[in-house]
Amino acid sequence: MTIQQIRYALKIAETGSVCRAARMLGVRQPSVSSAVAQLEREMHIVIFERNSKGMRLTDAGQEFLDDASVLERTFGHLESRFCIR
Repeated sequence: MTIQQIRYALKIAETGSVCRAARMLGVRQPSVSSAVAQLEREMHIVIFERNSKGMRLTDAGQEFLDDASVLERTFGHLESRFCIR
């Protein structure tokens, strides 16, 4: 699991779409799709239900992203505090 995978999954949850998430993140849609699919495999859960209208969080996905969002905020804080840009 990487912070990038978590950020991608959080953005998909926010937008409801891999395409919109990729656009907002400034990356290609296949990169986002494969990163989240890999995250699901690694964590042994289904985070999103996929359908023709987009993606919807599963109950397990909601629980996972609730915890992952805390991790992402903490990581973002560390980045802003200690990373030289």
